[in-house]
Amino acid sequence: MSFGPSATERGALIAGQREHWETTLQANPQMYGTEPSDPALQWRR
Repeated sequence: MSFGPSATERGALIAGQREHWETTLQANPQMYGTEPSDPALQWRR
């Protein structure tokens, strides 16, 4: 019995999400901003 997608399928799903968000963020910089958010900067410290 298998639960969830296989490793290959997970890799394809992750790649698809990465491509989607790269395209979306590049097409809408004014919506998402071009600089890291304050929480992102805090987390990075």
